[in-house]
Amino acid sequence: MSGELEASGQSPAEMEAEFGSYPEEIRLAALEYARGLRLVPPEPEAWTEGTPQFIILGYDGGTLVWSTDVECTQMVRRMDGYDRVPLGPGPHSPVARVPRWAIAVGAKLRSFEQHIGDDYGSALSTLLADLRRRRQAEPPALPPGG
Repeated sequence: MSGELEASGQSPAEMEAEFGSYPEEIRLAALEYARGLRLVPPEPEAWTEGTPQFIILGYDGGTLVWSTDVECTQMVRRMDGYDRVPLGPGPHSPVARVPRWAIAVGAKLRSFEQHIGDDYGSALSTLLADLRRRRQAEPPALPPGG
């Protein structure tokens, strides 16, 4: 990036004096622009923090796919930009730059269940009702040593 920029020929003191003479809005915009130039979007990185115990996929129309039989999980993430969050009231308050992540998940499901409802919430309700029914149907666990 630096090979594309021309040297200004100004001393650092001259540049600082010129920068200080601009209105605050222009200085803030210039700083935000410079921060953006410094940020090189990283390549996607492998991202795994443990092994997934289950996967839920929701589709339009109230279809839900659920699996606890997961293998070959691969997850990658990369920074997909920043969200600007004002830290105080007023137009000139400081702004935090919060990273926005894009995460891609690939997994092989050895088996899965499909739950359908009028919408995503009702499909999730049928999944939870089914899990409750199964839990109640399980035989009670034997005490240790018994």
